Amino acid sequence: MPTPPITPDMLSNAWLKEQCGSGAYERGLHYFNRRASSLKGSIQQLGRYWLIFAQTDGRMAQRYEQKIRLEIKHQGIEMFALCSCPVGYNCKHVVSVMLTYRQTLEGDPASLGVQPFTHWLEQLMESAPVESEVLQEFLPDR
Repeated sequence: MPTPPITPDMLSNAWLKEQCGSGAYERGLHYFNRRASSLKGSIQQLGRYWLIFAQTDGRMAQRYEQKIRLEIKHQGIEMFALCSCPVGYNCKHVVSVMLTYRQTLEGDPASLGVQPFTHWLEQLMESAPVESEVLQEFLPDR
């Protein structure tokens, strides 16, 4: 049986506060609002797990790495999250990453500084106009 996709409503603010605590949530919200987290383009499904590899800019130009595993269970989503910061897990950096991930699920990659796939294809077509007919089939109708 295939693993169902994760939807934004599964990653509610209440769920995130329950996972990381309200203090980490409030501090993580601040990091999210200043766009401190980057998903590094690595979100993978591995069996029944979703894996997210990210990084978050901390204070004093320190960059922390996050490794987050999500699993959909009957009672909801279970999260196991590690961070290279001194707290080590379910910290404000993880909250920022999860809010960033939720935003991507809501379909707003441009706000994260990530170019949509169609933008990449358009740039590729401009640099290789001879093959543009082949690439055209991948672009949405305009």
